[in-house]
Amino acid sequence: MALDVDRCDALLAQARLAAPVEALPLLAEADQLVRGEYLVGLDYPWLVGERRRIGEAHAEALSWSAELQLRQGNADAAVLTARRLGALGPYSERACVLELRSLAKLGDLAAAERRFAEFQALLEAELGVQPADATVTAYRNLRAEGL
Repeated sequence: MALDVDRCDALLAQARLAAPVEALPLLAEADQLVRGEYLVGLDYPWLVGERRRIGEAHAEALSWSAELQLRQGNADAAVLTARRLGALGPYSERACVLELRSLAKLGDLAAAERRFAEFQALLEAELGVQPADATVTAYRNLRAEGL
């Protein structure tokens, strides 16, 4: 019996070994197999770790996809992928930086500034913290480059 999770794992493994141009379709196919929380409605101790593993693998696949989309010059797709990554974890610094870099590639300074301000406000309001130094540095570098 084959499961979507097995197919997803296999696709991610193939993508790791593939050339960048070949990895993106594999990552997209793996992404399509993830449809919400794994085995929702079940409550077994072993599921906690498996759900975490699958969630982390999905986030990594989205992050990697956005990076590859940026390298291939598809900033529009990278923005959407970064936003999907951010939807998985609204406090994700990685998602924020990927979205900022994608918006920068599009030359959309206003959207990048709004995104950073929204992210900064979210972290402050909900967690009482500021973005990590690396995120602030990435934002400042993009602004200095004139986006």
